[in-house]
This record gives sequence, C-alpha cells and structure tokens, in this order.
Amino acid sequence: MQFIFHTLKLLIYGKVVLCSCFVKLCKMQSGCEMEENSLSTANSEYKKFLSLNSHKFSGYEIKLSKLILENFSKIDSTSNARGNRGKLIAKLIEQQGDEVSEEINFDKTTIDNMDEEISRLSSITIENFRGFSDKNIFEFKNPYTFVYGPNGTGKSSLCEALEYSLLGTIDEAQNKRIEVTEYIKNVYSKKGQPPLLMGINRLNEDVSIIPNSRKYGFCFIERNRIEGFARIAANTRQSQQQRLAILFGLESFNSFVTNFNETIDTYLDCRGKKSEELAQKEKQIAAHKTEIEQIALKKDSIKKQEKELLDSYPDVEKVEHLKRKISSDGPDLGFIQQNNKEIAELSTLKYREDPGIDRIQVLNEDIRKNIDKYNLLQEQIKKYKADLSLKDLYNSILKYREVYINNCPACESELYIDNRLMVPKDPFLNAEKGIEELTQVISLEESIEKLESQIHSMIQSLTNQFPQIVSIAESIDFADCEVIKALNDGLIKCDRKIENILDTVETLCYHNKTIIRLKDELVEYNGKVREVESKIDTLRKKNSEYEKTLSSISDISAKYKSVVESERISSDAIESFNKENEELIKQVQEEKLVVERNQKYSEAYKSFKTKLEEYNDALPASLVKDLSKNTMKFYNLINRNDYEYDLLENIYLPQNAGEKMKITFRDGNECDALHVLSEGHLRCLGLAILLAKNVGDKLPFIIFDDVVNAIDDEHRRGIIATLFEDSQISKKQLIITTHGEEFVKDLENNIPIKEYPNKVTRIDLLKFEELNKITVKLNLPRNYLAIAQNRLIENQYRDCLANCRRALENILYRLWKKMAKKYNVQVSVQLRTPDSKPDIMTTAKALNKIIRKQTNGEFSEVFPLLEELVGEKYKHSIEWNYLNKGTHDEERDSEFDRSVVRDILSLLESIDDKVMQ
Repeated sequence: MQFIFHTLKLLIYGKVVLCSCFVKLCKMQSGCEMEENSLSTANSEYKKFLSLNSHKFSGYEIKLSKLILENFSKIDSTSNARGNRGKLIAKLIEQQGDEVSEEINFDKTTIDNMDEEISRLSSITIENFRGFSDKNIFEFKNPYTFVYGPNGTGKSSLCEALEYSLLGTIDEAQNKRIEVTEYIKNVYSKKGQPPLLMGINRLNEDVSIIPNSRKYGFCFIERNRIEGFARIAANTRQSQQQRLAILFGLESFNSFVTNFNETIDTYLDCRGKKSEELAQKEKQIAAHKTEIEQIALKKDSIKKQEKELLDSYPDVEKVEHLKRKISSDGPDLGFIQQNNKEIAELSTLKYREDPGIDRIQVLNEDIRKNIDKYNLLQEQIKKYKADLSLKDLYNSILKYREVYINNCPACESELYIDNRLMVPKDPFLNAEKGIEELTQVISLEESIEKLESQIHSMIQSLTNQFPQIVSIAESIDFADCEVIKALNDGLIKCDRKIENILDTVETLCYHNKTIIRLKDELVEYNGKVREVESKIDTLRKKNSEYEKTLSSISDISAKYKSVVESERISSDAIESFNKENEELIKQVQEEKLVVERNQKYSEAYKSFKTKLEEYNDALPASLVKDLSKNTMKFYNLINRNDYEYDLLENIYLPQNAGEKMKITFRDGNECDALHVLSEGHLRCLGLAILLAKNVGDKLPFIIFDDVVNAIDDEHRRGIIATLFEDSQISKKQLIITTHGEEFVKDLENNIPIKEYPNKVTRIDLLKFEELNKITVKLNLPRNYLAIAQNRLIENQYRDCLANCRRALENILYRLWKKMAKKYNVQVSVQLRTPDSKPDIMTTAKALNKIIRKQTNGEFSEVFPLLEELVGEKYKHSIEWNYLNKGTHDEERDSEFDRSVVRDILSLLESIDDKVMQ
C-alpha cells in the first residue's frame, strides 16, 4: 500500500499522466481499507483498552485477551445471536488456548494504530460517488473552503465523500441499514467508487489519507450530531450510553463489546465429558463412596462415645470391662446386682399413715365434755319433775282438740253455746297456757335429748376409728400394744347408757399418754422409713444410669459392627466398579488438565467481559470529560448578542450515563439545560460541545455540513464571528458547505480583502435538470470587495461601484458594532423626507465624528481614511453619488471615471483592512 501511494505521489509531483488502470487499482485498495476501517476502529480501541487495563488482568485473562486480539477480525464479525461468538471463542481456546503466553506488550504505535499526522486536507477526487457521476477534483489550497449550492446539488455527497475517506463509513448509510458499497453508487451510472482524499503531512508531503474514525470523528459537524450532543441527557441510562457511543464514533467498538455472550460455559467443556460419563456411572456406587468417605468420621464418633463413657470410670480401660463391672451375676456382683440386693433388704420397711390419733384424742375429750353437760342438765331438770307430768297432761288434752272441738275431752260437756263459755275453764286454752308456762322445762328436756344423741354418735365414731390405732400399734411393734387393744375392746363392749359411756371415755383419758407415745413412735418410725426410701431411690437412680450406660455400650457395639460391615461391602463394590471402568477412569485423569484449563478460561472470560463492559460504559463519559470550559466559552461566543444574564457562568456535561446536563447562568441561577434552553440555544450548545471536542483533540480541520439547517438565523452571525475571531478555531482548516446564500456571503465578507485570495477557496455546486449532473464552479466570490475587484478588471464600473457600496455598508456595520462593544455609540442623522432612509454619506460622517470625539484615538488609523472618503475629494463626483445613494438602471450622459472608481475601491480596501484588524 505504501508503495502504491509513494508511486502515486511521484506521478503527481512529476506531472506524469496517470493511466486509468492504475487509478482503479488505487481506488480498489482505498476501498478495501475503508471497508476495514470500522474493524480497525474497534481493534484500535480494543488495543487501547488492553494497554490501560492489562496490568489488572490475571494470567488467563491475558491469554484470553491475546486470543481475541490475534483473531479480532473473526470475533468482531460474529454476534451473540445463537451463541455464535461464544462458540467461536470456545473453539479458539480448544485450538490455541495452550499455546498463548501470559505476557502482553503494546507499544504506542501498536495501540493507537497511528498513521501519518495530517496538518490539512489538500484535495479529494470524486467519481461515481452518490450525486457525482463525472470525475471531479476538489482542491483545498487555502485554509478556508466555502462550498455553496442549493439543496440537491451535491453538498451532502461531497461531505459524505470526505466522511467516507476520513472515517471509513457513512452514518447515513448505517442509519438506513444500507451497505456502504450500495449507498455510494451514483443513481445514473449505477457505479460506486470510493473517493481519493489527499492531505499534507508533517513533512509537507501530499499523501493519501488512511481512514480512522477514532482520530477524525470530531472533524465533522452536521445537524444530527449537533442535535444529538445537545440532547445527550435526554435519554434512558442505556440509550444515553449508546447515543454517546454513536456520537463519539464508538459504535463499532460498542457493538464489539455488547456482542459477547454472557458465558462460554455452554460451548466450552468445563466439566469434562468423560468425567460426566464416569459421574453418571458412579451414581451406581455413589452411596458406597459416600459411605467410605464417612467411615473414618463414624469410627471417630464411636471412639468419642467410648471415651466419654470411660471418662466416668477412671479405673476401667475398656468398654467390655465396664460392661462386666456394671452388670454381673457371678461371684463378683455388678453394680446393678449389688444395688438390687440392698434395695430388697431396705424395702421391708413401709411407711404408715397416721390414722388421726390427734383427732381421736380430741373426739374422746369432746365426748367427755358432752357427758358433763348432760349430767348438769339432768340435775337441772329434776327440779321440774312435778311439772313434767302436767306437760304430758296438757299435751294429751291438746292432742284431742281436733276430735272434741267444742266439748270437754274428760266429760264431753259442751264448752260454748252462742259463744258463751258454759264451763268454769276452757280445757284447751288452759292446756295451751300451761305449756307456755312449761317452755324452759321443755327446752332443757330437748337439750338433754340432743346431747344424748350427739354422745351416742361420737362414741360410735370413736369406736369405728379406734381399730386403725390398733393396726398402727401392731405394725410398728408398739410396746403397749395390748393396752391399745384393751381400749378398743372396751369401746366395742360399751352400750348406749351414758354411765357406761362415761366409764369408757374416762378409761381412754386415763391412757392418753400411751396414745400420745404411740403417735411419737409412729413419727419416729416414718422418719426411718423416709430415710430408707431416699436411699432406695438413690440406688434405683444409680441403677437407671447403669442401665443407660449398658444401653450405650450395646449401641456402640452395634454401631461398630455396622460400620465395619458397611466398610467391607462398600470397599468391595468400589473395587469391582474400578475394575469394570478402568479405561474410562484413565481417560478422565487425562481430561482433567483440559477441563482445568477451560475452567480457568471460563472464569477469566467472565472477569474480562466485566472489565471490557465497564471500560465501554465509561468511554463516552471520558470523551466528554474536561470539555466544559471550552464548551461554555464557545456557547457564550455564539450567543454574544444575547443579554448578559443569558450567558453562562458554568456548565456541567454528563460524564456518566444517567446524569443531567447542568448549566449556571451569570446571574447564579442553576438549571437543567434541557428544561430551560430554547431549541435554538440547545443547538448552539450542541455545536459548542462539538467545537470544544475538536479543539480538545487538537484536530487540524473542521468540516461543516450545511450547519445553516441546524442553527437559526439569530445565531448565525455569532457563529461566523466565533469561527474567524477565536484563535483556537480560526487557525484550523475550515471546509464549510451551505445552501444559504446570505450565510456564505456573510462568511466571505468577514475575511479581510487583503487576505481573501490566500485564505478562501470558493466552490459553487449547480445542477441542471436536463443534464442530471452536478456542475462545479470555482472562484465565484461572495465577498463584495473581491467581486468589485473582478468587475473593475472587467471594466464593469457600475457593477464595481454597486459592490463597493455593499462593501461600504458591511464595513460601516462592522465598524459600528466594533465601536459599540466599548463605547456608547448613538448616531444622529437628518432625513430629507419622512419616507427617506439615511444615506451612506450621513452614516459614515456620523461614525467619523464619534471616532474623532469619543474614542480617544483608538480608531486613529480608520479616521483619516473615513475623512478622505467623506471629504471634498469625492463629494460631487458621480462615482460617490452612486456609492452614496445606490446604483440604479438609468440613462446617463457621462461615463464613470476608471481612476476615481479604482481610488474608491482602493480606499475601501484600506478601510476594510483597518476595521478587520
């Protein structure tokens, strides 16, 4: 390729005629490079990623990254659909994974894929490309190239030719999903040829430019990019990251990164097919393997249980000895047998419940007291013995009252006739009265009867309970047991006579101490029984513990036998399995190295993919970073005609997906740019970002693709002034296409006429319907003084003066605006009629007067030139009349004086030079 370009350079500089076949060869080669540029852009960014991050990589991440780098073209051409990329990477690992080293080194040339540094563009040759069918060579000899043409005349085709040559791709083709080779074809010739772009390198050599979207991406400024950057923050987090990638020309790298599959485990053998086959078969002996693995643990557990048992019996060394020591019926009885013997001996003593000795004593005492009361009442009632017979008589009389009613029960005499008592006394009333008088006697008698009944009941209760006392006395071997029995016999033999009852009770009271002694001995006896029962309980608890120990010993013995048997069965089964699968087991061992390698690659892939995605996510933000200062500067320059408080004091561009674009106005108000800025100001902000990025990347040229479409009329003057007045931009090569005739006119008239021939290249694009071809016209200036110069050379004095007048209007406007930046410039003029407008002479004189009086000599170089222009020299000449009042198509007798016209033009050129300084 270098040989071809070198030969081409020799042919061009040697002015040798280039044969058509050689041209085609160059174009074919250039076309191949452009088709590969998207790949090279992603490749270059990938290398940069490696250079910045490889120090963080593990050994296998380095190996994987080198595999991807060495096979970048193949991998980049695949996507994650149906796992295509994962399958390819897995295949490469299988084929080359063992051979890749863990060392990675990149020099700067490799990382950046640097081609020759281009200082400016020199020319582009276009043929059979979009709107161009014929061969056209556009030369960019001067710093500024202004291309004018109405819509549909090939401006976009020219810009797309530059885009294709510099970036290797065309955004519009990608957006429309059209192959570039189809997109570039001319609709009439049906052919498509890549353009040939030449540029001047740092050695001042004219060389073919190699496309590099990463390097030249921010050389282009057009409507979509302006609007896109203005609305960076108006997207979801994911869409914002994608938009940033596209706007920054990183879509190929973004596509490369996002098309990695989540994992390669599905396509890479990370488990081992033979291992899986063996594992499937091993399910047959899985239980046996598990058993073998647990044998040691089980034996340790058994030993631990044995130790815990023996720790409680320090004088015993083995479990078998402990078992015999705990339970044995031999000559040496075991602990359990010894305890059982002692329990049997102690169990003869039984606890005896107190039958209520205290209660019997109380009952006996209560009987004795009741008998005393009974005797006392008997003594009292003896006093009323005579009265007792009358009581019986009275009761007998009253008993017959219902029978005799009104007759005497003794003589049956009628008692009452006509309610008059016929006898001395009413026997019934007399009986009632007598009974009332005998109430106390009756009460005593009733009390005696009641006491007698209670005594009988109590003695019966005592008789019923006393046998229990006898039983207790016998069971505890009471010394006076016979006394107790005799007392019981006395109770049994006692009849219902109170006198006999009293004797029995008195006998019991006499032997009360014996009964009390019985109670004390019972208490003492039961105390001994409790001590025995406690000892028996202790012995039984010990035996229970011994039984548990015996149970544990039996359990340990059973477990140990079970473990030994399980070990034998499992070992036999495994040994048999290994013999049957000997060959497969050998293959698994050989496979382990491959699987281990694949597993390392799999883990490396996940980690590497994460790092790559993080780098990709942060990449657009890193490109936006540090642009804020220049963005704010260019935004304020473009909006220089706005109110002071509408200009910006600070701007924060989003550095990460999801962030907002924040601006601070000079009045201190902080806002979200998308919320407060108008559509026109948002586009100015987008343009400012692109200019700041171009300046930040130190790019040598800027290509504007009809920015008039994106920027409103109000801001165009600010853009023009920024392009030519800002030192960071005015020194760059500018290629500006536009369909705006006024815009290109304003562009050109902002270039000093002295510098115009060496600074401006003018290209006009025309299209005639009958030809269906784009016609290129060169050097058709819109600069008024340049046109006037051409008209003077052509002796067209009227047209020369007409353009001189336009030039003077433009010069006075720029002078006035320049003065107004520093001084309060208010121009007063006189009008001849209400409908008339100020003529140029009046305006020029007014400005000249202000310069003389108010500017403190700042415009001293302009003053004498204006003084000469508005002085007496040209006051009455027809040339100045034309210059002052305008040119009209009217008949005149006198001709224009060439020398006067030339002098006026020369004077205007001098004024233009001074005003432009």
